[in-house]
Amino acid sequence: MKRIVILSFLSLLSCKESYTNQSNQQMKTEVPGKVITLDSLESMFTNISKTSKWDMDNTMLWGYFFTDSNPESFMNIKTDLESQGYTFVDIYQADRDSEDENPLWYLHVEK
Repeated sequence: MKRIVILSFLSLLSCKESYTNQSNQQMKTEVPGKVITLDSLESMFTNISKTSKWDMDNTMLWGYFFTDSNPESFMNIKTDLESQGYTFVDIYQADRDSEDENPLWYLHVEK
């Protein structure tokens, strides 16, 4: 049985994604003041292995969430991620606390 682990990445409000179509299909994102380092990711996975009952050596289903104020901005990344083996789940609008608040959209993919 696959266990589902969901990682919510940093909100990428109003960010501009640029893509390089090299063999490893890297995605570059600029979010002022927000940096996820390789060390912090390795630390996160070490912590999951030590503090949870999940066997990280087994096949896992991972959920990834990207946010933007414009759902149209997801079309290129959706196609790129699907070409890399990710499964598209949904694009949906987040609940707003008030009507004055700008809408926030989520792209949800899994692998």
